[in-house]
Amino acid sequence: MKVYLLKIKDYDELKFHKSYLDNILNDIEGNILIKPNILGAFLPEKCVTTHPKFLEWILDYLLNKDVNIVVGDSSAYNTEKALNVSGIKEVCEKYGIKCIAFEKDKSKKVNICGVDVLLPKSYFNADYILNLPKLKTHVLTKFTGAVKNLYGLIPGGLKGKIHSYYPSEVDFCKFLADFYKFINKDKKIITIMDGICALEGNGPSAGNPKNLGVVIASKNPVAVDYFTTYYIGYNPEKILTNRLLKNFNDLVVIEDNKIYNFREIKPVKFKKPITSLLPLPPFIIKMLFNLLTYKPKIVKSKCKRCGICRKVCPVNAITKNYKITNKCIRCYCCFESCPHKAIKLTIFL
Repeated sequence: MKVYLLKIKDYDELKFHKSYLDNILNDIEGNILIKPNILGAFLPEKCVTTHPKFLEWILDYLLNKDVNIVVGDSSAYNTEKALNVSGIKEVCEKYGIKCIAFEKDKSKKVNICGVDVLLPKSYFNADYILNLPKLKTHVLTKFTGAVKNLYGLIPGGLKGKIHSYYPSEVDFCKFLADFYKFINKDKKIITIMDGICALEGNGPSAGNPKNLGVVIASKNPVAVDYFTTYYIGYNPEKILTNRLLKNFNDLVVIEDNKIYNFREIKPVKFKKPITSLLPLPPFIIKMLFNLLTYKPKIVKSKCKRCGICRKVCPVNAITKNYKITNKCIRCYCCFESCPHKAIKLTIFL
């Protein structure tokens, strides 16, 4: 399985590397749904969302091909605002590309492992999904990349409700794997990951920007995640979606037309989320859930009472006075959605 690695200094250099896209987009055609990572209304310099210059690089390449393009996503809260603030909508307007919040699209119900899930019309119309995840850590799943970015195909608050069905890391990752298998059997998925400005620490939104300077691409989303997690210092097998979905024997990395075994590439220093620092077996954590899992807590001095955390909580665990009750299931939807970094994670041992 091939993964293509590009190392560059910044987004302005992308225009000099159109030949890199030939490796993976040369034969793409038909209806293309581009799925960036638009977690919320974060400015590009926060390194939480796919950078607009990254999308522009892709669009500039694709417009010379016989393709019909739609760009779409569903954020944790108010996708239309997120598309505006992130700069994604502005780029789409510049190129005359339809940019859609999946909540505003028509949808169709499908059943995935006993759970009814809505998917947008844009998904069903697509021949290809061009997956543009952001390279970030994640406080629940340790890493959020190609596979988890596809979860954003589900519109609106339904994503949070699914978290309430599968609150633990193990159960949620099993659902992500099943969801990926459903998407992958029906659509061709090409992934190009934005790791030029990445997010380390307590991602996917409260971490710290890191100028990593990489683009990682493959026609297999799991291969992107497997190599990327290795590259940022994880054991790839410790990332549950990797372990559940890995279906390749040999993973090679192609950089500057040279082929390497992926372990020949030197990993970088990359801060992990605090939730990954408990090296305990999942069954132990499940048994002692309240004692051994981090709990979100609202920091009053930072809280702006914007209401986003209350709206995204799938079990209504946050009161009007902005206190988190014992109903909390540790899905961290509030933590990842807060635009003010007003929620911290604590543990009581």
